[in-house]
Amino acid sequence: MENIPQLQELSEHKNTRSNLSALRLMADDDKTAGMLRSFVQENPELMTGFLSDADAKTRKNAALLLGRLHCQNAAQALYEAYIKEETLFVRGSYLQALAQIEYKGHNEYFHKRAEELMVEPEDESIRKHNEEELRQIRRILLVQDGAARHYFRAEGERVRVLLTTNRLHRDFICKRTPAPKKAVHPLGVLAETDNIQSLLEFRLYRDMLFLLKNETQILSREPRHAAHQLMDSDMYELLVRLHHDKGPYYFRLEVKSSMDSKERGEFARSLSAELEKCSGGKFINSVSDYELEIRLIAVKSGGFFPCLKLGTLPDRRFSYRRNSIGASIYPSDAALMMELASPYLKRDAQIMDPFCGVGTMLIERNYNTHARSMYATDIFEEAIKKGRENADIAHMHINFIHRSFFDFGHEYPFDELVSNMPARGQRSKEEIDCLYRDFFKKAGEICSPDARLILYSDERAFIRKHLRLNPEFDLMQSFLMNKKTDHALYIIRYRGNDTIVHTISTI
Repeated sequence: MENIPQLQELSEHKNTRSNLSALRLMADDDKTAGMLRSFVQENPELMTGFLSDADAKTRKNAALLLGRLHCQNAAQALYEAYIKEETLFVRGSYLQALAQIEYKGHNEYFHKRAEELMVEPEDESIRKHNEEELRQIRRILLVQDGAARHYFRAEGERVRVLLTTNRLHRDFICKRTPAPKKAVHPLGVLAETDNIQSLLEFRLYRDMLFLLKNETQILSREPRHAAHQLMDSDMYELLVRLHHDKGPYYFRLEVKSSMDSKERGEFARSLSAELEKCSGGKFINSVSDYELEIRLIAVKSGGFFPCLKLGTLPDRRFSYRRNSIGASIYPSDAALMMELASPYLKRDAQIMDPFCGVGTMLIERNYNTHARSMYATDIFEEAIKKGRENADIAHMHINFIHRSFFDFGHEYPFDELVSNMPARGQRSKEEIDCLYRDFFKKAGEICSPDARLILYSDERAFIRKHLRLNPEFDLMQSFLMNKKTDHALYIIRYRGNDTIVHTISTI
């Protein structure tokens, strides 16, 4: 208390509103929060007394502070203050505090109050306050009742989905998509099938998004109209069909558009609230504990293309990737690159990843074409630890070694080097040049003649420079993977030093 003068002033009832507001900000620091929590526990009546202060903003600040500090002994006082509160903008603050301390009382009352708030108020100025009150009650009920879990049961059901993919290789991916009806789409591949399990084993897409009937367009950017358009679609019926169970479905809304962040956030919040109302409780907004993402993608006409991402979907394709680091490549991207490179991959090869990270490239390489043995080096110890765990989950044996590739030695030469090359980051242009120079030199030392290098890199100039300087390496093929970053997949053959010596001697 000596280090927090606001507490002394609160004890003397001085500058109450401003001191409570300041303490709310200070509570973001864990150490300070602990001191404040001790003070409240020692002075329970002082802090809860502010919940009946004549000033509305003081009551609001006191409630939010008690919630932020997770003061369980203040729960009943917060509930009683909420019941008595007549100022609309304050009511939600008591509920927010109760949600933060995971209050589990008066369940019946909260259910009844939620039904009352679903009725559209005559006064438009009250609507926003009701929406906030309802949102906070939903949070409390989610703690008290738990989310009703649904289970995906779509065996034999005909579905239409959008598989989001690398846009530069949509035709390639579409040809390999295991579905009787499929077509290229601006975002990936459209597929229609009654064997969804085959798609759940297909590794070349990132997300599976379920489509509404006739690719329903949300034409309105007015939240109330957009919510009714969603409910007029087959969205709810589709969910019931795929899960054989009725709602409520807990959802979050994701808006993909060129709106600025503030406008996009306000539209998403308003539309979520309207959808809760017009659905009659079939859909409940929950940003943290949801099983359904309603994704709205802006289209040129000004409206939105709606689709559903299901958290209930048993997608286990990349379940091995429990760990990652900032530089980790996404598994579906690694899988795509291995499929592009598959004509050049050798079965039962001895393979190494010089800059392995958490092992994603090697694991996907082995899923595509079986390797005899796999080695991986990285100077980042945390990546090595995480990679070992990922490989264990994938039931693959990879020899992870915490060492620089340039210090690594091995008794037998390698048939392949597979790697996501290091990003430039804070390195200078000269340092990256040296890295590629040393890489090709080392590759020539540890690779067998006719070995393959499967490299993912955004350093086109240095790749081509060091191929010119090292004629024992041939570029067999390259695939641009990302136009914006210039990332590409390079497939390089190492012919061997003996070949170069022979060629020179015969000239």
